[in-house]
Amino acid sequence: MIKQSLLAMALLAACTTAQAQFTVGAQYGLTFSRTDVTPNGTNNHYGVYGEWQSGFRFLSLAISWNAGTLSGGNKETANDLYYSNKYNQGDLQLKVYPLRTFGKSDSSRVLYYLSGIYAAGGFGLMGSTTTIHEIPNGNFRYQGNYSGVNSVIPVSFGIEIPLRKAFQQKGLSLNFKYQINYCMSDKIDGYDPDLTSNKNKDVYNMATFGLSYSF
Repeated sequence: MIKQSLLAMALLAACTTAQAQFTVGAQYGLTFSRTDVTPNGTNNHYGVYGEWQSGFRFLSLAISWNAGTLSGGNKETANDLYYSNKYNQGDLQLKVYPLRTFGKSDSSRVLYYLSGIYAAGGFGLMGSTTTIHEIPNGNFRYQGNYSGVNSVIPVSFGIEIPLRKAFQQKGLSLNFKYQINYCMSDKIDGYDPDLTSNKNKDVYNMATFGLSYSF
């Protein structure tokens, strides 16, 4: 019985590996600050990513790295809140393609293209180098130029649009993604106001365009 179970597991693993698909890509987009420092700034980011999809077509595992800038506040006035964060972030996310659970994408051209819609969530690490205006007599628990690593919870939504011939699984695709990054720290912008209204940690969002190749 044990030998039969081991054989079945081996066959399942072999089938999953045989059906596996890999994707690599590059991305570029905008970052939107959502921290204690307002007005919120808009900046650029870029990165690379890879994805592994097993025989379960509605699930895939994605790893990504991106670098960019976050900013907010008034840079021109020294006594106003301002920050600039040069960051790097690596993410590991599980992606779910809900429309791939309802039918085969090779049976309908419309479903084939819509099956690229996905939602994802996971865990990330963010390395920050933050420069701020140090405000005298401010009500802050934390204030200062900051350099460190913090954990991040990324949640993203997007669509992958194939550029290859319809019903083929390998080739080029365009990718559009919107990602919300929930930072597990209030140090991303260098300020932690000692105010009862400041109950939330820092957040920043990303709108991303990418080009990928599946093989």
